[in-house]
Amino acid sequence: MRTVLSMRVFIASVTMATLAVVSAGAASASAGASPIPRCQSSQMRVTHGPVTSTILIEGRRVSTPIIFTNVGARCEIWGTPILQPVVGPTHKLASPPAFNRSIGQMPALHIVATGAAVSTIFIDTLYFSLATCSVTVADGLIVEIPTFVRQTYVALPMTVCAGMTATSTQLIVNGVLG
Repeated sequence: MRTVLSMRVFIASVTMATLAVVSAGAASASAGASPIPRCQSSQMRVTHGPVTSTILIEGRRVSTPIIFTNVGARCEIWGTPILQPVVGPTHKLASPPAFNRSIGQMPALHIVATGAAVSTIFIDTLYFSLATCSVTVADGLIVEIPTFVRQTYVALPMTVCAGMTATSTQLIVNGVLG
């Protein structure tokens, strides 16, 4: 019995000593590395990619990548953009904001080098009922990623439903395809 207890004490001592050495090594390694700063609105240029139209049984779906290109120093970014269809020079709201199809999903952290991009996809589902929808022609989007990109206007003509959400978006991904 005494030997088993002595062995347990010895194993616990070795384990604690090993953890202390590993923790000290990790702390010194991370102390020398400089953290990557968050992307700032001033360094992210927002544009859109090519518009793709798909014919569906219910109607038509238009998909457009919304692209965030880093024109500054390397930085980190994550999240789901808020995309709001608007019309006119005062950017009057044309419809409700795009629905976030990524609700409940964990956002990935993206390290964006100078000149690199992340993107999301903006989907305008053009299969709403004219009985429940007031069709509006919007001329663009107000795009925002909270904490990273302030509200930015992107010219993008589209047809939307003024009375209901018929657009959607999702978490940003690496690259320009959404």
